[in-house]
Amino acid sequence: LVCDVVRRLVHRTSFVVAVSRVDEAAVDEVLEASLQTSHDVAALRVTFRQAFAAHGGKSRADLRAVFDHFEASGDGELDRDDARALIKWVLKRRISKDHFDRVWRELNVDEIGGIGFADFSSFFDDPAFQTPLLEAP
Repeated sequence: LVCDVVRRLVHRTSFVVAVSRVDEAAVDEVLEASLQTSHDVAALRVTFRQAFAAHGGKSRADLRAVFDHFEASGDGELDRDDARALIKWVLKRRISKDHFDRVWRELNVDEIGGIGFADFSSFFDDPAFQTPLLEAP
């Protein structure tokens, strides 16, 4: 009887240890994905601001012109294809589907439809930038 109890206890302990290891692996995976997303988003913001400035962009009106240029359907929102074209323009290369999906989730905050100008401008006019966008006169 004692051996049976000890065996069940060891089995349960092994299960708990195994589950905790799986959880650790899951936590590590989530943390790695979060870190990768943060890196992708920060790199896109910085590179966008550099490209925007290199093309003379300084104001919210200039930012609106960029948005309007890439917003192809006329519905007032960037869809996934529009955003893909914008990112290709910014980064000067195509990105993987996983990379795009990570950035899309950050751009499309409400995850409903596309990206409106308000979300677009708040994403790229991040307060961390030293030079905020100028308001239109």
